[in-house]
Amino acid sequence: MSLELDVADRIMAIEVASEKRLARKNKELDKINSWLMCSLVIIVFLLVKIVDLLSQRY
Repeated sequence: MSLELDVADRIMAIEVASEKRLARKNKELDKINSWLMCSLVIIVFLLVKIVDLLSQRY
């Protein structure tokens, strides 16, 4: 009985650690996603400005 409880405790500890790791990874992915979206918006804005300037020139 004691062995079963010990194994169950270890399994629970592993599950909790895995959930914490997964939550940390999700936060990191959200930060990366945010940075990529901001970069994309800036690039699109700059491209629109360049096209606008080129269209005024010709």
